[in-house]
Amino acid sequence: MRHLIMVIIALIPMAVAAQSTEELFGEATRLGHAGKYAEARAICERILEKEPDNADVRLLYGQLFAWDKQYDKAKEQLQVVVDAHPNYVEAWESLIDAEMWSGDAHSALRTANAALEVNKGEPTLLRRKAQALEVLGFKEEALQVAREAQQARPGDEEIGKIVTRLETERLKNKLEFRFQYEWLDDESTEGISLPDPDDWQRLWIDYTRRFDWGALIGRAGSAWQFEDQGMFYEVDAYPRLGQGRYAYLHVGHGTAPFLPKLSLGGEYFQSLPKSFEFSLGVRYLDFDTDNTTIYTGTFGMYRGNYFIWIRPFASPDDDGTSFSANLHVRRYFSDVETYLEVMVGGGSAPETEVDAITQVSDTVRQDSRRIRVEYQKSLNPLWNILGEAGWVEEEFIGFDRTRWQAGVGIERLF
Repeated sequence: MRHLIMVIIALIPMAVAAQSTEELFGEATRLGHAGKYAEARAICERILEKEPDNADVRLLYGQLFAWDKQYDKAKEQLQVVVDAHPNYVEAWESLIDAEMWSGDAHSALRTANAALEVNKGEPTLLRRKAQALEVLGFKEEALQVAREAQQARPGDEEIGKIVTRLETERLKNKLEFRFQYEWLDDESTEGISLPDPDDWQRLWIDYTRRFDWGALIGRAGSAWQFEDQGMFYEVDAYPRLGQGRYAYLHVGHGTAPFLPKLSLGGEYFQSLPKSFEFSLGVRYLDFDTDNTTIYTGTFGMYRGNYFIWIRPFASPDDDGTSFSANLHVRRYFSDVETYLEVMVGGGSAPETEVDAITQVSDTVRQDSRRIRVEYQKSLNPLWNILGEAGWVEEEFIGFDRTRWQAGVGIERLF
């Protein structure tokens, strides 16, 4: 009996320690999910001081660093776990995620391959490998891996989205129909004689063809502005110039006085570390009565499901240089074809058409403010629909004007 009591007394501290570790781990997990990363890491450090080989705690410790965007420290801790426990799939997943979140898709791909060597056919690892391949531009290889993951786990929604997206991107052709309608606020043009203040319209069709070198877009349409009507024809190209680099080239022709009879454009785009991007470009517009050169560019960043960028414009002429800028915020939803975009802008740089009232390019416009909202929805992998609405307030010499805009569109991929 005496020996039994001594054994029980000896086991009590072990039971308390085990219970304490479990409770501390639960508290660290709760704090981490609440965004209190530093507090959660402090608890993990307390546990690891006594139990350095506790893989679950070290995994959480590494995940907390990753969630806090301290990716190097996260990878260091997670590497310790996978080295000691190569069959710990969640640890591999977290390590690949940390590498992807840090913008290092090459390392993520290497890690995914290493993980699959010891965890063959694991669908969550295959999914992450497909995502790394996609980011690196190996779309066909990514689709093959994603299909393998889908066969292993047919009901996985995330894997299904990747397969659908990659299969859609294999389609080389897109046909788009667009219509825009624009009308003027009657009060804003008070005292100005307008032929028909409610008749600004534009209807066009786009055909896009993707090649190995990039994309080519042909566009043809008709535009009405008051009592004038004309056709416009444009070609855009987006050639790839290497990893993270591409260009935009444009040429167009219009047949109405308010359309440029010749439009030319070019822009260079470069991706930057930390999911930033910038571009520099120029537009040239030649009207019957005037011509305009516009210098432009962008600076943008990707943050989660958001792409945010600003596009300034500068147009020099004999009277000086006019400036304007637009800020765009785009929020992606279930896929890249479903998004909501809001644009706000202002300034005095000329637009791409001759003003219908003055019949000269908008260099006479003193200032403007604008807002536009655009929403595109993917109905299925082949069909997309789009709607837009906008408001523009302009100040001219002698009068002000408000323009309201609306538009719809539909796309078919094949």
